[in-house]
Amino acid sequence: METHLLRRLKRVAERAGVADATLHKFRHTYATRLLENGADIVTVQRLLGHSDLDTTKRYLNPDVGLKRTAVNRLRLPSLVHKQKTKGKAA
Repeated sequence: METHLLRRLKRVAERAGVADATLHKFRHTYATRLLENGADIVTVQRLLGHSDLDTTKRYLNPDVGLKRTAVNRLRLPSLVHKQKTKGKAA
């Protein structure tokens, strides 16, 4: 059974050139984009209405760049300062 929302979604997706649009795919994209834009996983979980965090984890598909950015946030300020001044002439 195709709902009004699904028919509308498919029309919009077709105009945008998105093939095989489903509500499920849009939920995955929504969850991933929230994460990419700084939302924490618990917030994403609540927005998706999941009671179990493991369910939310299956929705998320962060790319390599996002993972690298997350790791780079962990750098200690003193290490970053040393790296910046290392290349400067004394």
